[in-house]
Amino acid sequence: MDWITSNAAYSPELEHCSEILKAFDIFQDSLLSDTTSICFLKADEQSSRLEKGILNEAELSSALEKEQLSHGSVFFFINKYLVKDRNAPLPHDSNKLRVSQRAFQRLSLHYSIPPSFTFALSRYYLPTGRGMREYADSSAGRFINIWYLLPVRVQVPCSNNYRENAPGKESSNAMNPFNPLHLPRPNVDIRGSFIAVTLRVSKTTGSSTCVILNMMHGGWPKVVEEPQKRIAESIRSRQKTPNPETLSFAHLIYLTSALRWWTNVLHSVNEQLIAYEATLQEEMGSNKDTSDDVSARLNRALHSIDAHLHRYRSELSSMEGITLDLASHYATICDGDTANKVSQDFSQVLSQIQATSTFAKELEKKIQNILALLFNRIQTSSDQLLVENGRAMHQILRATQDEARMTHKMADEQMQLAEEMKKDSVAMKTIAVVTMFFLPGASFAALLSMPFFDDNAWLAQTSRLWVWLILTIPSTLLAFAFYMYWRKREERRRSDAQV
Repeated sequence: MDWITSNAAYSPELEHCSEILKAFDIFQDSLLSDTTSICFLKADEQSSRLEKGILNEAELSSALEKEQLSHGSVFFFINKYLVKDRNAPLPHDSNKLRVSQRAFQRLSLHYSIPPSFTFALSRYYLPTGRGMREYADSSAGRFINIWYLLPVRVQVPCSNNYRENAPGKESSNAMNPFNPLHLPRPNVDIRGSFIAVTLRVSKTTGSSTCVILNMMHGGWPKVVEEPQKRIAESIRSRQKTPNPETLSFAHLIYLTSALRWWTNVLHSVNEQLIAYEATLQEEMGSNKDTSDDVSARLNRALHSIDAHLHRYRSELSSMEGITLDLASHYATICDGDTANKVSQDFSQVLSQIQATSTFAKELEKKIQNILALLFNRIQTSSDQLLVENGRAMHQILRATQDEARMTHKMADEQMQLAEEMKKDSVAMKTIAVVTMFFLPGASFAALLSMPFFDDNAWLAQTSRLWVWLILTIPSTLLAFAFYMYWRKREERRRSDAQV
């Protein structure tokens, strides 16, 4: 806690010490390395020399104790591990800033880096503001401090051969604007990051110190080192001119580099949207139907780009606010030709930011148009499918009607057949009843007329007809009784079987 409260720039009404320490503990575990390797530039106005080098933790401590980096303009560049040889082995903490906790705390105390800057740096993933204020150090005089987090987006070639641990494996959720956005048409990945800048200028001696923490991936060292090289080049150029040093050029360099990266990113997004639109128009002009899988994939890609563009506009708005604050600040401390030049420089940058923001807004509208085109295509395909389904249903209904007519016809024929069978049944029953009525009498008549009854004089008399009647009538009645019994028995059995 001492390194926070003992900081000359600490303001308890603006900063909560315990919360800063909690956030910093998480920040150091995730983003601070055990190794210190800080690039520095020192411009000495008296000797017109430009010194540069790399400091480890011991060298940094020694230089701070001997006040070797307290005069002139000093820049500290703290980057992640820069992958310059992709075949070389990587350190285990390659995705962390090359500064240790102790080295960062020494820098913070020595140059009075505002704790609010440390807090914003520790919570870079949350919305943050910026700070500009003047404070007094009892031992060194009065200082002006400026700090901000500059959001950047860079496009890098998409390579499947790029090593997953250099400098870190990203999540595949493209809807999250903090994750990379893959654009298949230009074959690039859009990656977001930020650059934290804090500048201290002594109102007493005019010396200045700028600490820059670049959170961009170390896999693209040319992009990371570009602003550093431009600052060194600008310092050499300014040493040849009598213009007073205000360090506004450092802000302008980072703003213009970030803007160029932003413009390239939005240009690639525009190319991808044009490709999606051309694909949709080509499909709409052909007779091919867009498959559900293609439509879902395209819809997901467009919504991912749209989510990123919303974040882009917020970050561009933050850049615009940073530029306005810087322009306002330098307008109060500069005068004469310097004030005019600085004002013109920041006005030019502001104009470019506004143009870039307008371009991002235009891309958002273009996405809405493409989504409307996609939904129209999906709706058209759905309508065509409904028409085809209607035709198929009509054919099915016609086939069903034909089948119903055939079934009705078959039913009529079966009814006629049943009536004919009923008639045959009645006829057969009539024949059976008649046969049953005459069969006993005919049987006994045939039996009594046999030759072996011819010798019987008693039966040969006509008056013996009653013998045939006695035999025939009971037999006929018995036959009918048996028929009725048998019929009722069958009806009862069929009735029990149905139950």
